[in-house]
Amino acid sequence: MGIKLNIMYLLSSFNSGGAEKMITEFFEEAKNHENANFLLVVMNDKFDEKLKQRIENTGYKCIFLNRKEGKLDLKYLFELRKIIKKNKIDIINSHNYGSKFWSILCKMIIPKLKLFFTIHSIAAFKGQNGLKIFLHNLFIDENIAISDSVKDVSEKNGIKRIKRIYNGINTKKYDILRSSHENFKIINVARVNHKIKGQDILVEAVNECKKQGYNFKCDLVGGIYDYGQKSYEYLKNLVEKYDLQDDVRFLGNRDDVPNLLSQSDIFVSASREEGFGLTIVEAMSAKIPVISSDVFGPKEIIKDGTGLFFENENPKDLAEKIIRLYQDENLRENLVDRAYEYAKEFDMKNMYEKYLTEYKEIMK
Repeated sequence: MGIKLNIMYLLSSFNSGGAEKMITEFFEEAKNHENANFLLVVMNDKFDEKLKQRIENTGYKCIFLNRKEGKLDLKYLFELRKIIKKNKIDIINSHNYGSKFWSILCKMIIPKLKLFFTIHSIAAFKGQNGLKIFLHNLFIDENIAISDSVKDVSEKNGIKRIKRIYNGINTKKYDILRSSHENFKIINVARVNHKIKGQDILVEAVNECKKQGYNFKCDLVGGIYDYGQKSYEYLKNLVEKYDLQDDVRFLGNRDDVPNLLSQSDIFVSASREEGFGLTIVEAMSAKIPVISSDVFGPKEIIKDGTGLFFENENPKDLAEKIIRLYQDENLRENLVDRAYEYAKEFDMKNMYEKYLTEYKEIMK
């Protein structure tokens, strides 16, 4: 059977975002295979208690260093060194700029470590100078891009040694019985940050639908982190401006997204930019039709009649697509049937096996 690899996932924080949820499901999938040992280390004191509990339920170790955000104290480097030595870590996989910084420091004092970096965004290297790109290429042994779009943009920014592995989900978790409900309901699942995730575009579209005589309900599901509070206030004011308080709900961070999807009729991804769009796969697996902005990441997911696109930042076009789906039940059913089968390609088992292949290759 061979010697198991010991792999540490290193994150700055562990709030309920797309990357954190993906990592949680990755650990839940890993426990079914027993071909590697995993450990999660979170640097900062920001984490979601429910996600933490799910990681702990897998039986893998989960260590929180409770560092104050932005605090550069070498005691945390020594803590990491102790963790690496005790758990005989072979590979560190970091997932954002802060955790990558600490993983590089670890490699400086333990050169045999192999470093992976998962690139979650097309903006991951935006504005970084030549020195930072040079250091990244010097220390990171392999990069994993979550989509071809992310891979292409990263390579254009000078990043080397990149493989593309699509993010995955536990597709079976979203395949639950559809719930009956009176009102035609739209749902959006994304952290509250309208400048990136485009919730304001969706609110504008709901208002446009209302002006045309369609009173649709809309649920905005997503946590409020960092910049999110200002974004939430902006969106709340926008809802009040259009008198949509009875039509648009802010549900915050939820751990029952599969149930919420089962109670909805259309999923909308209104992002102004998106590296991949895992929530689109969730909606496909939940058998509800998808409308997305025509940006890079979603274009890799929505193919061959599995969803509809609207012009990015165009709420009137989005409203037109929503009304079209509302009026055409056959179109909704056709989109759902094609998307449901297609979404199985993004099952977490496939993602896990591809990551393990890369981990094993780098250690040869």
